[in-house]
Order: sequence, then structure tokens, then C-alpha cells
Amino acid sequence: MLITGSRDGSIRLWNSTTFRFEHELNFDLGSLSSLACIKGSTRIAIGYERGLVLADICTQEHRA
Repeated sequence: MLITGSRDGSIRLWNSTTFRFEHELNFDLGSLSSLACIKGSTRIAIGYERGLVLADICTQEHRA
């Protein structure tokens, strides 16, 4: 999983093997200020101008 963030606050999830777009997250908390994850984990922390989001990102291989 490749995770990218943009200034408009949206987070995009990409398949790291095919580089295909998978999903977009947007929590409407302003500009993105930070993005953190631990390799091998399905959880990410997203820091915004007006808040913090902790999200669990499940991929197809983790759903099986």
C-alpha cells in the first residue's frame, strides 16, 4: 500500500504493486500537516490543521 497526502487534506491509497488508485479519504479537517505509519501495520495517523485522525487501513490481503 502506498499512501499519499495532498494540501487539500485528502489522503490517497494506491496499490504498491500495480500503482493503481484504490481509495481516497477526506475528513474535512483542513490542510494536511503530517502523515505517519509503521511498516507492516494497517494503522495510520493523519495530522490536520484542525484535528488528528487515527485510521485502520485494510487491504485485500488483510481482509482474507
